[in-house]
Amino acid sequence: MKYILLISLLFVFYGCTSPATDELPKISVNGKLTFNGENLFTGVETIENIEIKNVGKGDLVIKEIYLDKSVGEIDYSIKNYESSILAQGEELKFPATLKKGDWIKVRIAIVPTDYGIKETSLIIKSNDRDSLTTKVDIFADNFFPELTIEKGGVEGIENLLVKKCSDRLNENTLIDICNKGKSALTIFDLKLTGDKEAISHFEVEAINFPAKLKGTFSTYICIEKLSICHNGESGIKAKLEISHNAGDNVYIIDLEGE
Repeated sequence: MKYILLISLLFVFYGCTSPATDELPKISVNGKLTFNGENLFTGVETIENIEIKNVGKGDLVIKEIYLDKSVGEIDYSIKNYESSILAQGEELKFPATLKKGDWIKVRIAIVPTDYGIKETSLIIKSNDRDSLTTKVDIFADNFFPELTIEKGGVEGIENLLVKKCSDRLNENTLIDICNKGKSALTIFDLKLTGDKEAISHFEVEAINFPAKLKGTFSTYICIEKLSICHNGESGIKAKLEISHNAGDNVYIIDLEGE
């Protein structure tokens, strides 16, 4: 009799599932969303989805969804929502109740205003007792300007043979300062460095600073045909330092007079 009672108790404790537990809702959502910076452009909207789903048996009540701007970027916004519980043209209102298998897609938009690594969090409040507050980290990486110096279609110029100065700018040595990246490149200064006597003989065409070159879809944005020349003897040398907001922040070109 004792053995029968023990078996019965074991069956009660281990063989049965609690109806209260069995009928609970369960939220399912990815814990991270990453925007690929290679696909982003300054001032251009890009959208990705975060899907929230009820994988439990009970009703999941989504009480609130918002972006935590206190730790994030102003570049992000919630564009709108799609959901299995919405009729065509209907807008989602909170609290929103999801039956088993129902889902909500949160459409996250980013319109980058500047370069860098951008991050924020999506906060979801629900009645899932194991996750009353769910956080989804959102990142946008590799979103930077990229400086390149070109001459005659050749990129990455680091050494430059400079012509004698002419009254016609287009007969001087001409270079293009270009942005190959997706975010804005800012040129802060062009400065000649080296021996004072030598640099006094070089001339660099004046431009207005800061000069901003925006990122674009398919073509480089450039300061085109910037004139450089010298009035010294052949072999005279100096350096041109280009201060900017990409990479190591200073691009140096070795100049030598023809």
